[in-house]
Amino acid sequence: MVKAWKIIKGNLKKIPEKREKSLENCFCRRLTALTPSLFIVCILGVEMELLFLFVTVGVLLTLPDCLMGLTYNVQVTRSSSFSCTSKHLIWKRNEMIKLYLGAGPLEVDCELIGSVDTQENRNRLLRQYTSVGLAPSLRIVNSTYSSVFHFKMTLDMSWTIKIPRNTIVVGTDIAATEEWFVTIALHDGLNIFSTEGTLLDIFREPILQWQLGEIMDPSEVKDIIPHLTALTLTQSPCASDVGIIGLICENNFPGIVLARTYSGFQSEDITWFNLTNNLCNIFEEICIDFVLVDIILTNHHFVILSSWGLFISEDLRYPKGQILQFSRANFCGFEKDDYITSRIWYNIQCLANKESFEDDYISISFDKDKTLSQVATCFYSKEPFTEWHSCLPFSKKVGKVLSRRVVSFLVDNEKKCGISLCKTETRVFVSVNKGIGTTHSKKRYFPIFTFPDASFEPVGMFFHPRSHFLYVYGNQVWLSVDGGNTFDLLVRLPGELIVKIHDCVYTQEIIFVTKAGILYITKAGLGRYSKLGHSTVQVFSLYFNHLGNLHIIYLNASKDDILEVYSARVEGTVVQDTDLSFQTPLAIQYISLKEVLLFSLKSEDVDARFFSIHKGKLLTFSPSGSLVIEKVFQHDYPPGYASSVFATIVEKIPVNTLKESPCLNSFLTVSRNSNSTFTLTTQPNDSKLKSNFKVSDIEKTVVIPGYSSFLIFEIINNNSALAYATMPERIPLQTMPKDFWFIYDFGIKAGRKWKISQDPCNYWFQHKNNQSLNVIKYVDLGKTKNFTFRTIPIRQAISEFQMPLLDVIVGNPTLLEVKTKQYWDDIDSYTMEIYVKSKFLQKGSTSIAIVIWKASIECPVTTVILTLKSSCSYGKRMIFASHEKMMHPNSTMGHESEYDTKMKKLPVNYRPPSNLGIAIPLTDNIYNADPSKGRPRDYFPKSRLTGKYKQCANKTSRAECNCTENQKLSDNVAFSDCKEEVPRQKFPVVKYPIILGIVSEDGWIPLEPPYLITMTEVNNRETWKLKDNESLGVEKMKKYLKEENKLTVYNPKGLNLSIMGSELFHFRVTTVPGVTFCPLVVEFQIYVDEVPIAFPGRSLIATTTAIFLGGFIFVTFLIKMYNIHAWDSFKTMLMKKVKISVSSSSLSGQSF
Repeated sequence: MVKAWKIIKGNLKKIPEKREKSLENCFCRRLTALTPSLFIVCILGVEMELLFLFVTVGVLLTLPDCLMGLTYNVQVTRSSSFSCTSKHLIWKRNEMIKLYLGAGPLEVDCELIGSVDTQENRNRLLRQYTSVGLAPSLRIVNSTYSSVFHFKMTLDMSWTIKIPRNTIVVGTDIAATEEWFVTIALHDGLNIFSTEGTLLDIFREPILQWQLGEIMDPSEVKDIIPHLTALTLTQSPCASDVGIIGLICENNFPGIVLARTYSGFQSEDITWFNLTNNLCNIFEEICIDFVLVDIILTNHHFVILSSWGLFISEDLRYPKGQILQFSRANFCGFEKDDYITSRIWYNIQCLANKESFEDDYISISFDKDKTLSQVATCFYSKEPFTEWHSCLPFSKKVGKVLSRRVVSFLVDNEKKCGISLCKTETRVFVSVNKGIGTTHSKKRYFPIFTFPDASFEPVGMFFHPRSHFLYVYGNQVWLSVDGGNTFDLLVRLPGELIVKIHDCVYTQEIIFVTKAGILYITKAGLGRYSKLGHSTVQVFSLYFNHLGNLHIIYLNASKDDILEVYSARVEGTVVQDTDLSFQTPLAIQYISLKEVLLFSLKSEDVDARFFSIHKGKLLTFSPSGSLVIEKVFQHDYPPGYASSVFATIVEKIPVNTLKESPCLNSFLTVSRNSNSTFTLTTQPNDSKLKSNFKVSDIEKTVVIPGYSSFLIFEIINNNSALAYATMPERIPLQTMPKDFWFIYDFGIKAGRKWKISQDPCNYWFQHKNNQSLNVIKYVDLGKTKNFTFRTIPIRQAISEFQMPLLDVIVGNPTLLEVKTKQYWDDIDSYTMEIYVKSKFLQKGSTSIAIVIWKASIECPVTTVILTLKSSCSYGKRMIFASHEKMMHPNSTMGHESEYDTKMKKLPVNYRPPSNLGIAIPLTDNIYNADPSKGRPRDYFPKSRLTGKYKQCANKTSRAECNCTENQKLSDNVAFSDCKEEVPRQKFPVVKYPIILGIVSEDGWIPLEPPYLITMTEVNNRETWKLKDNESLGVEKMKKYLKEENKLTVYNPKGLNLSIMGSELFHFRVTTVPGVTFCPLVVEFQIYVDEVPIAFPGRSLIATTTAIFLGGFIFVTFLIKMYNIHAWDSFKTMLMKKVKISVSSSSLSGQSF
C-alpha cells in the first residue's frame, strides 16, 4: 500500500507536465483495467488532482473486496450518499432508497447528497463526477439473482436510468416474489458512496392485488385507540416491506380492523380496512364480541384467528377484482373463549420458485386440556388449509393416559417432520415425529428431549427464517441447532415472561419481548444475547423492514395516518441499557496468560451476580484493560462466591503498585481456617519499608501464579487479612516471596473501576463470490458447489494459535454430503472452504449456517445462511448449437442475403410431409399459422382431419394470435403456430453434427456421458438416421435401457444426423432420467431444401408393365366375351405352314 501511495503521488505531480506528450507513465493507465472511465482523468488539469487521488485511493481500498468478495463488519463513514426514487411512489428523499417495479419498465432518478444538502451542492457533485467519467451503477440482488445496470452520464439535474421489466424479471403472473436488495454506488466495484435500498415488484405481490375489506378513513380508527390492548403484525414471507398490522381490542369493542403497507409503514401508502362484515357473512349467527386474536400471511393465503374461529382466505394468486373472501375452518367442540386463548404457528419460508417438495403448513393450538367432545387440542394443515389433522399421533393404549397439552407445533420443512412442544403436570418436553400427512407417524425422529429446569414455563416455539435454528421460549429461551434433538439454555429470565418474538432474515437478529415491554436481542445461532432496553409506550409492535432496520410502531391519535413509526435504536422510543454491571466485588483467577476466571462475591442482592446475559459482553477496567466474557456459571462452591465467568483477555489488566498496596513489599503466607476462609499473613521484607495491609485493600484480589487467588473481605491487623479462595484445593504451602504475588482491584468500596457493556465487533467477515447474505443454490445430482468464507480478527491483545472461528451447522445432513477444509494465515485470519455434493437421487432442501461463534451482537454480520436445494435449477436447460451460426436479419454481423440462404421462410399454414408423401400431411402441428387464409395440401380426407391450431385457436387472423418475438424464434412445438422461419440445409444432409450443451448459473458445458439422450421426430417422419460414438461403457448402458424401457438411446458426444427426406424436420432431444433432476429437453428444426428431381426410369418401367399387362388382360377378355376361337385358327394356320414346308422338302429331295 505504501509503494502504491508513492506511485500515486509521483504520477500526480507528473500529470500536468506530460499530459500532452505521453500517457505511458500515467497511473490511471493502470486503473483502466479496473474501470476504463477513469482514464479520462489523465488528460485533465491540476484542478482534478484531488478528485483523482480520492478515486484512486478508493480503488486500492476496495481491491480486497474485488479479490475476496464482500467484506462485512467494516465500519465506514461516508460523507455523501445517494437519494433515489422510482415513479411508482412519491418518496421523501434522504430517508432510504425504496424502488418499485410495476407493469412497465423500472425508471430510477438519483441524486448525490453531500454533508450539506442543498440543490446547488447536488448539482455541483453531479457535474464534478460526470466530468471525470463517473456515473452511478445500480446493482440488483436477491437470493438467486444478481445484475448490474449503469446510469448514463449526464449534466441534467439528476442521473436517470430506464430498465425494461423483462430484463429484471420474466414472469408477469401473480406469485410469491422475492424482494430485491439494491446497491447504488458511484461505480460498481469501487463502493464509493455505496447506498443500500430495496426494489419491490408491486405488480406481482399477491396480497397487494386485493381489497381486504371495506376501506376506512384513518380518522375512524381514532375511536378504537382507547379500547386497544395489543397490536399484531405479519409480513410477506418474501417481501418484508409488505406487511399487515391488526388491532386487538377489548371484548366489549368488537371488530376486525387491519392496515396494509408495501413500504414498511414508512410512507403514505398505508390503507385501513374493516373486515368485520366480510367475515360475519360467512356464518348466519350474529357477530357478538367479534375480536381479533392473531394474523398470519403465508405465501398464498391470509389467515385470521378471531374469537369466532379461524378464517382462511382464498388463493391470493388469482385475484377476482373484488373484496377478498374467506372460509372458516371448523374445529368441533371449541367455544369462543377457547379461540381467544389459542395461538397459530407458522414456519416462515419464501416459496418463490416453489419446488414440488415445498409446502406451507400452519397449526393452531388451544390452551386447554382435551375433553371428550374434542378430537385434539392442536391441529395442523397443509396448503390450501382445508384438511386438518391432529398434531400428535393417536394413541391406542387402553387405560389411564397422562394428560399432555401441546403448547406449540411446527413442521420442519427440511426434514419433513412434526415438532411438538408439550407440557404435562410434571415436565416440559419436545417430541419430533416422522412423517407429515394424513396419518401422523408415531415413529420419532429423535428421542424426546425433556427440559431439565422444572420452573420453565413455555409460551411458544419458532424456527428462525431460512435456517434450522429452533427456539423455545417462555421465562427461558432454549436453542436447538439440530431440529429438536438437543437444546442449550440461552436466556433465563426469573420473574419475566417472553410473549412475542420478532426476527429478521437479513441481519439475522431476533428480538424477544417480555410482558413488561423489555426487549432482548440475539443473533441467529449465537449463544449470547443482550438487553436492548424497554419500550416507553404500552401498546406497540416491532417491525423489521427488508433492510433489517428495527422500528417500533404504535397508534397516535394526533397523527393524520394514526400510525407512529420510529427507529427503535435512534428515536429514544426504546430506552437502551448500556451498563450491565452490578454492585459486588470480583475476584480474578488466572488460568493462562490470556484466560481468566472472574468470581462474584455473594451479596444480599440476589441480582448482584453474573447471569447468562453477560455472556459475550466486554468487561472494561479503568484506566486500562478489558476482558470478553465467554461462559457464565452459577454455583455454591467455592464458598463465598455466587457465580463466575470464563473470560479472555483483550487488553492486559494493570496490577496494583506498591504505593496503592504497600503489603506487596513483603512475604506472604496463606493458612486455612475452619470456616472455609483463609488468613493471609505478611512478613516485612525490609523493616524500613511499609508493608502493611491497608483498609483500602478490602475487596481486592491477591493473585499467586500457579495457585488459587484470594478475595480479601476483612483486615484483622496490619499484617493479617481474611479472604475467600477461588480454588480452595490449590493453596500454596510455602511462603511466597516478594514479586511472586500481586494484587488486583475489582472491588466496589472505593468506587467501581470496572464496567460490563456490549462488546464491540472484533471480526471482519468475507464471503467470496456472493453478493447476498441469503443465497439459494441448486445442487444437481452428482454436482458439487464450493463456498469460501474468511474471518479476520481485528482486535486482539494476545494472538490465539489456530482457533477455529466458524461453526458450520447443516440442517438436513442426510440430504447432501458436506465437507470442509480450514486453514490459517500469518495474521491469524481463518479461512473455511465448504464443499457440498449431491450423491443421492433425492430431492429436498437444507440450510447451512456459518456462524462466527465468538462474534459480538454488535457485529452487523455474525451468521450467513446458505439454502441448498437438491433439485433442478429453474435456470438450467439444454441447448442445441449448430456447427453454423444462423444469422438474424437484425444482427450487426453478416448480410441479409447470407441470412436468406441460411433461413427458410415457411409457407402460411404449412404442414410437413408424412411418410405417405409430400402431398399428404398427417401431423397436427401447423407452422406459420394464419386462420384467415386457407390450408395447402388438403387434398385427402386424412389431411383434412388433421392439423389443429394452438395459439391461433378460435382466432380469425394472425394478428389476433399475439405471437411474441420470442415465440416466433422458439423451436418448441407449443409455439409452432408462431414459427415463421427455420434453419435451412441443402440436400443431401449427411453427417450433420449435433452439438448439445447445458446452460446453467455456472455457465455452458457440453453434453457428454453419463448423460444419454433419446431423439424423436415430432411429426412422425422416418426418413432420417442418427449415429453416435460407440464406447464400451455407453454401449452397456444403451443395451440395458433398451431391454428395460424399450428406449433407443444415444451417446450425446459425437452425434451426427443424416436426412434422406425433404422439407421440414422437427426433432426433440430428451435426456434419460437418473442422471439429473432436470427434465432436460431441447427441440430443433431443419428444413431440407433443393432436393433434385429423381431419374424417371423406375416410373417408366412401371408404366410400360402396367400397359402391357392391361392390354393382355383386355384382349383375353374380348376373346372370351365373343367366343372367338383364336387358337383353332392359329392351329390351322400353323398346320398349313407345316404341310407346305413338308411338301417343299419332298420336292427338293426328288430333284436330288
